[in-house]
Formats: sequence, structure tokens, C-alpha cells
Amino acid sequence: MTRPDVLTGNFKYDKAYRYFTTSVEKVENRSHNLRVLLRDYVRVWLPLRLRPGDKLLDVGSNIGTLGHFLRFSGIRVTGIDLNLDAVRAGRNIYGKERMNLNFVADGRSLPFKENCFDAIVSQDVFEHLPDKKGAVLVLEEMGRVLKSDRGKMVHKITDLED
Repeated sequence: MTRPDVLTGNFKYDKAYRYFTTSVEKVENRSHNLRVLLRDYVRVWLPLRLRPGDKLLDVGSNIGTLGHFLRFSGIRVTGIDLNLDAVRAGRNIYGKERMNLNFVADGRSLPFKENCFDAIVSQDVFEHLPDKKGAVLVLEEMGRVLKSDRGKMVHKITDLED
């Protein structure tokens, strides 16, 4: 299901989206999972100095793999993604995980109270926004839901050359 109200440039976020299909195909591959676990430890867990009990918002969570792995460290992860198929697949793959919640939402209008997350991560999200205005909206929303006393963010951006 593609949501027509989402500003996505040339990308359609549905069951045919390549990153989603690749993620589902590789979920049973142990060596891939180990690489993802180590990569996320270096990119997310270490820089954010996450501690057991912290609440992390994963914007662009895809099938929820980051939350699946971080829950073993006692981190409570809420993942949002525009791709309904990815969210459904993640629930089918990982089941119901008390500390790894994923649902469909738009980063430009986060459905959370102010100051409710200890940390926020986005990996390969901003390059999909069509303009600076969309990026500013997402950053403002992230700032709104991030705890002001100790909140931290990490963003990984891939250059798509367009």
C-alpha cells in the first residue's frame, strides 16, 4: 500500500521497495544479522550512550531490526515507518516484542507527547525527503519529542546523488 500523502520523491514505500525486500530476505542469515548487530552497536548504541531502560525512537525503522537487537540491552524502542508492509512484516518476523514496538507514522507529524524519548535515531531517512522544508519539519518534530535534559540524536544519511 503506497500512501499518496507522503512526500517521497521517486520512492514508493510498499512491499516492492528494495530495501524492505532485501531486509526480509536476509533476516534468516546469521552472518548478516551479526554484521547488522555490530553495525548498529557502533552507529547507535555507543554514540547515544544508551542505558537499560532508555526509550529510543527509531524513525524509518523498516521491519524493526534495530529495536529487535537493542531490546536485549534493555532499551525500549519505538519504531515508525511509512511502509505498512514493512511494519507488518516486522511483526510477522519478530512477533510481539514488549520492548520493540513498530507502527506506521510520518516523521513530519510524530504522534507522541513532548519530551518522551531519551534518544532518537534515523538511518537513511533524510535523503528521501524531497526538500529542505520536509527535513526541517522532521527535525523539529524529533526535537519536540526528545527529552530536553539529556536527549541525543544520531542520523545516518546516504547520498543518493539526486
